[in-house]
Amino acid sequence: MRLRGALPLAFLLLAGCGTVIHRADQPVFVDSRPPGATATVVCGGGIRVSGTTPARLAIPRRGRACQLRVESPGYETARLELDRQFSGGFWGNFGVMGALGLGVLLAEPSDASLPAAWGASAIGAGGFLIDRLTGRAWSHDPEEIIIDLERIRD
Repeated sequence: MRLRGALPLAFLLLAGCGTVIHRADQPVFVDSRPPGATATVVCGGGIRVSGTTPARLAIPRRGRACQLRVESPGYETARLELDRQFSGGFWGNFGVMGALGLGVLLAEPSDASLPAAWGASAIGAGGFLIDRLTGRAWSHDPEEIIIDLERIRD
């Protein structure tokens, strides 16, 4: 039965596309004019990352409600909300799900292989859950930020 050879592959794919292609942290580039400002990202759950511009900040993908704050003496503090959305890797799970089910049907084209195809698709669907649990289903936007700081008016 050819299905047995497909099962180890199916379990490898269980990891989820986002989990396979993304690190737990997402690099976000922050620069300011003038440079040398302090850039801080604060997210819900106590996540806090900071650096001096230009900086590449590693923001945890699972961070929610993230806000960037850029500060420099003599300048107004700039704030920017980061959007959190599903990553392309997370949506790749649809392809894995379909490929597993189709692969089983092509390997054994019969009515008896339909339950196996549904089972293989369900294994692929597990990637959605895994990506959400690991936090790698998410992406922060924008990934590159350049902020023009305004001088404080006396």
